[in-house]
Amino acid sequence: ECVTLPPLPLQKVGNNGNPSNMFPLGPCQGDCDNDNECQGALVCFTRSEEEGNIGASIPGCSGDDASGDNFCTVRPWDTYLASLANHGEPQDAFPLKECEGDCNNNSDCDGDLICFKRNKNTPGGGGFA
Repeated sequence: ECVTLPPLPLQKVGNNGNPSNMFPLGPCQGDCDNDNECQGALVCFTRSEEEGNIGASIPGCSGDDASGDNFCTVRPWDTYLASLANHGEPQDAFPLKECEGDCNNNSDCDGDLICFKRNKNTPGGGGFA
């Protein structure tokens, strides 16, 4: 039978890769700086003044954290930017779908999608990867 699991509590267990034995971080663990600091397909849910979401709740997690720290979680929506690969690795991540990165050229992207180089927000994607 399929059931919905209760959200996990937020846990701040590390920062900037320290302590190293805590990284990569699991679900609802922080403070992450990018998706590479999260286990498997988890993404680093970023909160910042620039995004206007400091203190926002972390999808799939319970508890309040007004610090603006970032936490690892499941990809909250399909257009949330996710860094799944880089420089062709891992190979099974390619071709990349919409709002997935890091692409280096259009051949890294699925179908008619193009590789968009950006400095900040990607059109149609939410969050930063």
